[in-house]
Amino acid sequence: MACYDCALQYALLRKQFRDQPIASHQLVQEKLAWMINEITKAQLLVRQVGRLKDAGKVQHQHISMAKRNNVWMALECARKSRRHSGREWRG
Repeated sequence: MACYDCALQYALLRKQFRDQPIASHQLVQEKLAWMINEITKAQLLVRQVGRLKDAGKVQHQHISMAKRNNVWMALECARKSRRHSGREWRG
């Protein structure tokens, strides 16, 4: 979430082309939407694993799959938000 928040704030503050924030560009909006979509899915996955744990039905593979997915998502969000700062965001 911190990477997404940082990228969003940067997109709102960074001005380009006719003094408009880069958040007004579709490519930037797509990347931000992708990030928040993946973050939300990861949160829902962990919530479901928590429900399985509370019900006494969680298995090791559930935890492993959630962890693998959420680590991948966090790395991708970090990469996208890092590219967001400076000229790399457009690529």
